[in-house]
Amino acid sequence: MNVQEMIFQAQTRTEEIYSAEEWVGFLNAALDDLTPVAKMLHKVTIEDQEPDEDGNIIIVISDHDILKDAHEIITVYYKSTDPVRKDKKQKRISIGDEYSPGWKQTMNELRIQGVKDSNMGNIIIYLYKKLPHIDYTETDGQMSSTTGEAVPELLEQYHQLIVMYMCSMSQQKEEELEDKQDFFGEYMLGKRQMAMERIWEMEPHNRKYIKDTRVFAAIGQSPS
Repeated sequence: MNVQEMIFQAQTRTEEIYSAEEWVGFLNAALDDLTPVAKMLHKVTIEDQEPDEDGNIIIVISDHDILKDAHEIITVYYKSTDPVRKDKKQKRISIGDEYSPGWKQTMNELRIQGVKDSNMGNIIIYLYKKLPHIDYTETDGQMSSTTGEAVPELLEQYHQLIVMYMCSMSQQKEEELEDKQDFFGEYMLGKRQMAMERIWEMEPHNRKYIKDTRVFAAIGQSPS
């Protein structure tokens, strides 16, 4: 669905009247809320990085748009190009560890330390990206076709979750609180299902926990 279709569905279900800009605001809030479970994987390569004399490489996050938009960095590799050698996966280390080989992240930097036997290399990063907001623009006082025809960067089968969140957010009056709870309850059920599906798809090492969750749900119990 595009933005215009989502707004139409939300208006129809709730019978609420908001400006297009307000609806887009609700939509963007949904994208923020769904980002942690969306697990939209991206690969980033930062080429020709030269370790300093202590074997450290510092990547300034603000210099790379894709890193600024990262929700979570998953894995970091160092691929030496001088001399050529196999990619080396870096382990994540604690922020206060100044000596162990590996990578760590601060608010402003991604630091790879302990690089040995290499004068130059590429940094390969796998990360989960934030779901980008829809930019709201107007033409002659109305929502522009650019905004209306935009499609959120989320798998299509989860677009209804955005609509349900928009519906929930629109129910602000005291007499509408019960409807708000109904919409939000439906949204949360869908979000939990989405979380399990995305973990299953993107994190095979966690499939055991998803199997356990499904088994306990089937027999009406909660995992201990």
